[in-house]
Amino acid sequence: MSFLNNKSLLIVFAVFLILIIVAAGLILFFKNADLSNVNPVMKRALSVFPGFDGKLKQAEQINEVQNQQKLIEEEKNKLKAEWDSLSKKDQELKSKEQQLNQREQELKARESEIASAREKLETSLMNIKDIAQYYELMDPGNAAKILTAMDDELIIQIFQNMKKESVSQILSSMDSKKAASITKKMSGI
Repeated sequence: MSFLNNKSLLIVFAVFLILIIVAAGLILFFKNADLSNVNPVMKRALSVFPGFDGKLKQAEQINEVQNQQKLIEEEKNKLKAEWDSLSKKDQELKSKEQQLNQREQELKARESEIASAREKLETSLMNIKDIAQYYELMDPGNAAKILTAMDDELIIQIFQNMKKESVSQILSSMDSKKAASITKKMSGI
């Protein structure tokens, strides 16, 4: 019986020794292991053992920091995309502004041309009015001889600035074909 007791005692001691070795191995494994991805049930079970609570909190903090870094990186990427979009829109606006400035310069040049043409037209109109007065004061026969040598359009412009009586006297003194041509053009036919 003493041998059986020794044998059972030896088995109990061996089992106990194996349990201590396994427990020590598990403790060492979990102390050195990354506990950030451990199942929550396992975390609760490990928190019972001294020394693991701090390790678990540290793992949770590391997890939290990593999550924060991911969020920061995502926000950084979003901001970069927004910045790129704004830069592109800024370039488009600058291009449009440049086009508008160019068109504004073109419009100013056209306005200048139109003003110059208007001045010339007003000057021509004043000259034609003056010329019309000269022809009104002339003898209708002499005026007809001079006007016959001119372009029909110029004659019409001069006639439009003369009194009707003077125009009719000059037309009657002109060659009948020339007078007919001018009268036809004045009527718009």
